[in-house]
Amino acid sequence: MYLPITEFRQQIVDTIKANRVVILTSPTGSGKTTQVPQYLLEEGYSSILTQPRRLAARAVAQRMAKETGTKLGELIGLNTRYEKHYSALTRCLVSTDGLVVIRELLGHNTCDVLILDEVHEGGLHTEVLMALAKRALDRYADLKLVIMSATIDAPALSTYFDDAPIIALKGRSYKIRSKRPGASVEADAIDCLKMGKDVLVFQPGLSEIFSTLGKIDEVLGDSVYCMPLHAQLSISEQERCFATYDRPKCI
Repeated sequence: MYLPITEFRQQIVDTIKANRVVILTSPTGSGKTTQVPQYLLEEGYSSILTQPRRLAARAVAQRMAKETGTKLGELIGLNTRYEKHYSALTRCLVSTDGLVVIRELLGHNTCDVLILDEVHEGGLHTEVLMALAKRALDRYADLKLVIMSATIDAPALSTYFDDAPIIALKGRSYKIRSKRPGASVEADAIDCLKMGKDVLVFQPGLSEIFSTLGKIDEVLGDSVYCMPLHAQLSISEQERCFATYDRPKCI
């Protein structure tokens, strides 16, 4: 599978080797999240990769374990509030950017490279994490830091980290065909499902989610596979959304 980041591999590796802090910017879909940690593994570096959300952390860890041909918890580890899959063999630990990583930074250096991913999502955790990361750089002479984002003020961030180099990667784009809005979100989803397309519907809360599921079920019933996706679901319930089915699915 082609990924835009592939052609930048050597530049990324050489820049990280030559600098303590590197900033990577690229549109979503370049492959930076799953490939940069693997590049570092191939060069002999251990790393901690942060993700803002548990679902994303799990998906990234599972993807990298599959690509490296290893079992999750061995070479590639996962550490979130509810899941801990890592061992003495782990060389890349994917973790949420909460207290787990903060404790690591405040305590002792347990990796060669700290990778702060999805920094563009911002939030207090991310800002605190970058401040602690800068402090950790002063404390641990061998620690390196890689900051990755799709959209961020890279020059300002570079200045904060003492003129750290910036690598701007290219992404890939897809044609988008817009549709005139129907009577409702549910009506639009139903139209797409009838055409055999998978559908992702964004709703602001649980009541809206279940209302949408109910309305679609009334019209299409068992001809489609509809399921909710939100933070209160169990891991197994969330995993269902990533499976492939013999009928259109609506999340």
